[in-house]
Amino acid sequence: MAGRRRAAPAAELAWADVPARQVKMLGSLPVVFSFCRRLDISGVTGDLVPIREVAAVSAGQAAEAMICNRLTSPAPLVHAGDWARTWAVPEVLGIPAFALNDGKLGRTLDAIAPRLEEITGRPQSARFAPSASTSASCTGT
Repeated sequence: MAGRRRAAPAAELAWADVPARQVKMLGSLPVVFSFCRRLDISGVTGDLVPIREVAAVSAGQAAEAMICNRLTSPAPLVHAGDWARTWAVPEVLGIPAFALNDGKLGRTLDAIAPRLEEITGRPQSARFAPSASTSASCTGT
């Protein structure tokens, strides 16, 4: 038995694409997304712009993601996936970064364009009407 070779112990399996610690930008993303939700951008757009059954992201979700991108870290559509990977987009918006590719976002803009008047004409301002708890005044001397 002295001449038998023993197999080396199996190396511990590790996932190369999952770092032990992930650092992502947060910035104003939760605030911007909160306003998108209050305006029901995803709902309004989703009602008027149909999507295919196999789509990973609705037109409304893609529109919200583009708004969040423009207001947090403006980048061309071709870099939206990179933005989603470095910012906390999957965690805040619930959209996987791979779903925000320039092709999907471009198709979303093409689908929204013919319905833009209807989408922007929906009465959303009532949600932001001043109330006693949100009004403020300033006086200067």
